[in-house]
Amino acid sequence: MLTVLFVLSCICTQVFAFNPDPANLSRKALGFEGNVSKAVLKNYDSPEKQVLKGTTTYVFNEQGEILTVRYDNASGTYSRLHFFQRDGEGALQRLTITENGKLDSYVVYGKGIESLYGRGDYLVSITVDYAGERYMYDASEKDNYLSHPERYISRSERHYDSCGRLVKEIVYTLGEEAQRTEYSYNVFGQIVRTVRYLDRELESVTEFTCDRSATLSVDASGQILCFTTIALEYFD
Repeated sequence: MLTVLFVLSCICTQVFAFNPDPANLSRKALGFEGNVSKAVLKNYDSPEKQVLKGTTTYVFNEQGEILTVRYDNASGTYSRLHFFQRDGEGALQRLTITENGKLDSYVVYGKGIESLYGRGDYLVSITVDYAGERYMYDASEKDNYLSHPERYISRSERHYDSCGRLVKEIVYTLGEEAQRTEYSYNVFGQIVRTVRYLDRELESVTEFTCDRSATLSVDASGQILCFTTIALEYFD
């Protein structure tokens, strides 16, 4: 059992905690190998009870870039839907739709532009980040103000082993470590375990089955957070 848990632990966090960082927007970065076109992750409360908590569905193009991410609740109704595309300059864009079909946000990665929308389908604000200074505008763009840039100062680090595999990701906020994720690999170079820390405190450990068809995530006390089954579809 201990051996199985060790193998289980490596991929879960990476796969089902979706990270909107454009560096992670690919099937390879999410831990899916081969020419995967679609990945359906069903999240349950435990392996024994298997009460469905929700479903996450990833769709990829043939180049391995992510096209959509859809989150469905237990009843099968989506709660959030992300669409990804590139503009004429090649910059990655993300549109997010809420469960009522309303536009929630629009983000252009690498340009520091983010538009937020209210429940009434009206534009609330436009945020533009220039050289670390964050400005916010109202919908008419007539009034703008500097929005406490010190609150948004953050940086991230990625550490790799001698084989070029990512072994650690650290996010710092205001110079302090805010989040850290560590990855372990098997002899085939597959992630087998992820350990996640929040404010230097252990938050969760995720393990993968040997055939990578399921994951098990537990918190610092060993309490099961989620059991996830993974079904993959491939391009012909």
